[in-house]
Amino acid sequence: MSIYRRYRGDSYWLEVQPYKKHYPSYWVVVLFVIASLELSELNLGQLFYLVFISFLLSLSWLDLKLRVLPDELVLTLALSGLMYQYFVINGNLLLPIAIGVTGLAYAKILERFMVRVGDSPSVSGIGAGDIKLILALACWFDIVALFYLLVIACSVALLVVLLRSIFLKEATTSVAFAPYLSFATYIMWWYG
Repeated sequence: MSIYRRYRGDSYWLEVQPYKKHYPSYWVVVLFVIASLELSELNLGQLFYLVFISFLLSLSWLDLKLRVLPDELVLTLALSGLMYQYFVINGNLLLPIAIGVTGLAYAKILERFMVRVGDSPSVSGIGAGDIKLILALACWFDIVALFYLLVIACSVALLVVLLRSIFLKEATTSVAFAPYLSFATYIMWWYG
């Protein structure tokens, strides 16, 4: 809940009510890994998959409940993606590192700019946490797969918002985008 305490002064909390449970968010990752340990003959690729899905689930949960994607989790996801590229794929690390470092620097600059210029609830758009998550996913996938991942995530998010506005008659002012990125990532991992 330190993430909640760190961001509760933000004007965004006027719109979003934080999750009321008081247990550490890392339990989502730990419980998912423990539940998956019954897999027999766990190889290195499957182990990286468990870490990958665990981080995506916890980031999705945090985005849904708190609307925050912590830099620590996103950076760990990016570093584990680079390790996956090196140990499992045996690929070139130069391009993912260059994309990740450049993108994370850009995302941090954008985040600081949005805090200074647009410190009001009326400012909307894709959050800096979502940008950092996309860049962390670039460490796991190549550029073409990342493009398809974004198309799937945006399409599903638009479909859900459209269906909610039609059937539930509620206007959506903001969308937690990490669950849609996680869903698209799962599809691209298995079917892409």
